[in-house]
Amino acid sequence: MRRAVMTLALALIPAALSAQALTEAERAPLVASLEAGHARLMELSEKLTPEQWAFKPAPDRWSVAETAEHILVAEQQLMDVVTGPLLETPVDAASPPAPVPVDTIAKFLRDRSQKFEAPANVEPTSRWSSQAEFRKAYHAKRKATLEFVAKSDADLKGHAYLNPAFGMIDGHRWLAFVAYHAERHML
Repeated sequence: MRRAVMTLALALIPAALSAQALTEAERAPLVASLEAGHARLMELSEKLTPEQWAFKPAPDRWSVAETAEHILVAEQQLMDVVTGPLLETPVDAASPPAPVPVDTIAKFLRDRSQKFEAPANVEPTSRWSSQAEFRKAYHAKRKATLEFVAKSDADLKGHAYLNPAFGMIDGHRWLAFVAYHAERHML
């Protein structure tokens, strides 16, 4: 029995040594982007008239309301990946994913010269009937996201999950995707 416990403890050492929460230097730009995006979207959702909120510049373009809905729904789904399947994947210290620099993710998502088709599950469908309902839902989700990014001690660098744009990336990069995806639409 003692030998089995010792063997298990030794087997867990590589994973424990590679377990890494985000550093404050890694958290700071993510939190800053999330906070700025939150402030901007709350401001827009409060100051625009219902007509401005719903205005579509062209039939094939989204209104501010539709874009805001997309940001919220995407954030909900992306954070579900981070707090669910990503953290549930086993840590593979022997073959970690090749790290995509966070700056590369930020640059890619901030680049508005390329347009992408949103997956059907994050397309706007008028989930919120008013700006006030949207603000309430968005504020609650962004608050939870900010709290997770600012305080989580989860091993975000030891776990990886398949991202549709960047392949296998760790939790730090997934959180960058969350932050900079919203920023992309704020631009």
